[in-house]
Amino acid sequence: MDIEKEVSIHEEIFFPIPINIKELKNRFHEATTSGIVPHSEIKNYCIPDTTGFLGLYNLSTIDTGFSLIGTLTVFVTGKPEEWHYDNNSEEFAGIMIWSNKIKIWNEITVGSTKNDILGFIGNTFHYTKGQTLFCELGDYHANFTIIEDTVARISINKNCK
Repeated sequence: MDIEKEVSIHEEIFFPIPINIKELKNRFHEATTSGIVPHSEIKNYCIPDTTGFLGLYNLSTIDTGFSLIGTLTVFVTGKPEEWHYDNNSEEFAGIMIWSNKIKIWNEITVGSTKNDILGFIGNTFHYTKGQTLFCELGDYHANFTIIEDTVARISINKNCK
């Protein structure tokens, strides 16, 4: 006899890292620029400790000129002047996406439908305000801007513990 488990809205669901940093940087390495997140914007991110800083990659494509398709924010241990593109100490801090050229969790992208998002997040906490669907996804919180049932922008940041 099979026993079905009832899923509680409060049950923790595991959501792995939304993107592979190295894979993403390798895919867009020809048109990616980098910089340090300004102090005025640090409050928007979780900083694990004081031994590092937040770096920012502007992800662009060159197939239609230099079109900005997203920004990747990483926490880097060490000093900004020692940071380089193929650094192995980067941790995901956040991503903002305006293009369907990047998938998060290998499922969701700009162009997905609202039902795709709702199916992916399941019973996790979420709400909609205006055109934005807000949700908590394990160690992350996400905002999906939805226009006419289609995702137009995605923003995901890591939560502080």
